[in-house]
Amino acid sequence: MSLVTWVVRGQSRPKSARTISRVDWSTSLDVIRTVALVAAVVFAALQVRQANRTRKEQAAVELVRSMQSPDWMTAVGPVSRLPVDGMAQLDHDQEAFATTIALRLETVGYLVYRRAVPLDVVDDLVGGMTRVAWTRLCPWVLKGRQDSGNEKSYEWFQWLADRLAERDQSPTPAYLAHSDWRP
Repeated sequence: MSLVTWVVRGQSRPKSARTISRVDWSTSLDVIRTVALVAAVVFAALQVRQANRTRKEQAAVELVRSMQSPDWMTAVGPVSRLPVDGMAQLDHDQEAFATTIALRLETVGYLVYRRAVPLDVVDDLVGGMTRVAWTRLCPWVLKGRQDSGNEKSYEWFQWLADRLAERDQSPTPAYLAHSDWRP
């Protein structure tokens, strides 16, 4: 007899039917719980992945925004025109421009170190300028450290330049590296 027949006649089910029913319910609930747990873990992993992607995009936007300040844009040209391997002594205007660039890149270096901004994003957006700035400002930074007795002066700027140098000694410019890109 089927389970429905037992219920309709008002009789209790045989003990074996009750045991099978409990086992079936217990097994079914275990399967449902396991599926729900796996789904929750997958969903959480996808959310973390999306949050990381969003954070990286926001960091890039903020980095671009900070590099478009009038002070930065005014300082880039004069610092870029300093001789390679720089000069330890800069005139007043050159020092003002050097300070603007070095302080901004100091902050970027620290943000990379703290993993708030990915190094590859910094390299893509300001890696070239960072390399140029360090090759021109290194003697000035080192002399400033010596004169002040403060080895921490522009430490994160130097750290960032060193990390970028470790990535590639001669990075390919974006206009060449991505020349086959199409929207």
